[in-house]
Amino acid sequence: MRIAPKDTTLGAVGIPAGSTVLLLWGAANRDASVFERPDEIDLQRQVPRRHVAFGRGIHHCVGAPLARIEARIVLTVLLELTRSITLDHEHRPLWANSLMVRRHERLSVRLVAR
Repeated sequence: MRIAPKDTTLGAVGIPAGSTVLLLWGAANRDASVFERPDEIDLQRQVPRRHVAFGRGIHHCVGAPLARIEARIVLTVLLELTRSITLDHEHRPLWANSLMVRRHERLSVRLVAR
C-alpha cells in the first residue's frame, strides 16, 4: 500500500492527497484497452511492451531474462513432445485466493503424447 502524496489522477480516476492506494497485481495485463481479449490464452499474441509480468522500473525482476529462457526451453520441449493439451473437464480449475497474484491453485490438463 502507498499513500498518495498529492492530488493526482490515474486513468480517469481522481486520487486525493492522503488516500491509500493498493496495487492489485491480479488485475495486471488485463486492461482490454491495451490487451486484446485479455481473458483468452493466445500463444500467437504480440505482447505489448507495457506489460508488467516482471515488474517495472526499479522494481523490474533481475531474474526476468533467465525466467524467459527457462520458459522458452520448457514450453518448446513440451510442445515438441505433445500432440494435444486440453483442460481436464473432470477437475475444475481452482483459483488461488490472493490479492497479490492472479493464479490457479489447481489447473488440471490432459496431455496426449506424439
